Amino acid sequence: ELCETWPNITEKKDPLPDAEDWAEVKNKRDHLEM
Repeated sequence: ELCETWPNITEKKDPLPDAEDWAEVKNKRDHLEM
């Protein structure tokens, strides 16, 4: 139902500056602060 109202992602963005640091990290959810 939301697919009709949310816009499609049509453009690719550049990776974040620390993307390479996180590329090989496993269990990234363990690093999230909620």
